[in-house]
Amino acid sequence: MVARVEANRPRLHAWGYATDLVRWRPRRSAFPDVLAAYDRLRRRVGAATPICAWGQSAGAHMALMLAIRRPDVACVVSEAAPTELSRLPANLLRRAHEAFGNGLARRSPAFYRLLTPALLEQATNDRLIPFGQLAAMRRAAPHSEALVLSPGSAPWIHSRVDPRQLAHAPVVEQRFLRAAVERWRRDGPSPPARYAGP
Repeated sequence: MVARVEANRPRLHAWGYATDLVRWRPRRSAFPDVLAAYDRLRRRVGAATPICAWGQSAGAHMALMLAIRRPDVACVVSEAAPTELSRLPANLLRRAHEAFGNGLARRSPAFYRLLTPALLEQATNDRLIPFGQLAAMRRAAPHSEALVLSPGSAPWIHSRVDPRQLAHAPVVEQRFLRAAVERWRRDGPSPPARYAGP
């Protein structure tokens, strides 16, 4: 996954964005590592610099949770995120419990009202993350957009998707990032996310 995320760096640089790659330890150390990395970056760039979080799969889950815990995140690009941990297939549910213990609802982004702009990307034929997880997050995040990828031959995260749709995804991502950063500069950070789960 690190290699897949790093593959985004050249086009993000071409669009004028600096990047910082976060590596984390496994299981219960992962999200604290992400929070600490974000806080270090925030101190380094200052309060006036917009920071967006971009992640894939478990990294996308943590990018959404980062925006929930840190309202000054300007935006999130979430690719194939698990958003309702207690509703994952059995093999992933076990891994979620290993990572977070029994409090999965509070670790599920879809159980928060998230006002940070988010681009939610998901393949309809994802082999690991049920497609309904995108719909749940979309309902929870009123400033979100969905980028849905149909089945096809191009490899993407946990699936194979339509190559034409995948080729168009950077156009959507660039437009989203530009609008979210402009909004953050104009309006400032979003209000804090509110827990609305069980």
